[in-house]
Amino acid sequence: MAVEVTNQQEQRQLWQVVDLLDRASTWESITNDPSGVWIVQPGSPLAVDDAATAPRHHLSSYSWNAITVAVDHLHCLRRSLIENSATGRPQVFLHTHAQASLLRGALENAARVIWLLGPEVRRQRVFRRLGLQAREITASDKIHKIIGATPPRTTQVRSDELRALGKAAGLTSTELKKVFNPHEFGYARIVTQAATLASLDSNLARFAWNGCSALAHGDFHATLSLLDREVVGQQDTMMLGRITMPVQLLHAAAIVSTRLIDAALSRYRECAGRQI
Repeated sequence: MAVEVTNQQEQRQLWQVVDLLDRASTWESITNDPSGVWIVQPGSPLAVDDAATAPRHHLSSYSWNAITVAVDHLHCLRRSLIENSATGRPQVFLHTHAQASLLRGALENAARVIWLLGPEVRRQRVFRRLGLQAREITASDKIHKIIGATPPRTTQVRSDELRALGKAAGLTSTELKKVFNPHEFGYARIVTQAATLASLDSNLARFAWNGCSALAHGDFHATLSLLDREVVGQQDTMMLGRITMPVQLLHAAAIVSTRLIDAALSRYRECAGRQI
């Protein structure tokens, strides 16, 4: 449910969030630019990375896709914040949980790009890309199983492909085993390390990510501990309350998300040899 914010101080803070999210329009023009700003320059670090993971698992296409997904989430968040009131004037509205889902999507995708492209050593970048792909193989297999379909290529064939790419890139036997260990590629690790690479407080980033994730899942502990709430009545054993998203939480998560997208675009530019 969307609730109009009438407190003047909170309205000012929310408009600050809107101003922050205005950058999403600029980013969207970049991700939608048909001139090909995502193109990797020959001889750039990312071009060599792509050659090491060809033909299916290029770091460039994987990273650029994640950037566009992050930007799309923030653009949708901005649109969800502003509605026209009965007087026709634009007003800012807060949802209790849905906007946390959008922030989570922006944060995770931007963090993944920074984490993937962050290492200076190519072998590490290839290792991370192959590990992320191993997770996708597992996820894809689950979906195929649910719908009773058979993947175009078997799990063994796809996994062997990753092993072959890893060996060619110089991964050790230990690293090759880790490629198929999902715990090596969890979002807690990705967000923490990405925040450090982006010169962000890693605790703030983890708080924003954990908080938004819990609200996106509808976890009851998050509703009770993170949202502003007011008890308005009780029916039998059911407590009736009014809950709203705290402006401070939205603001903090928006700062983290925009900073991470900035850093993701910057790192992509460095690795691709492009001026974005």
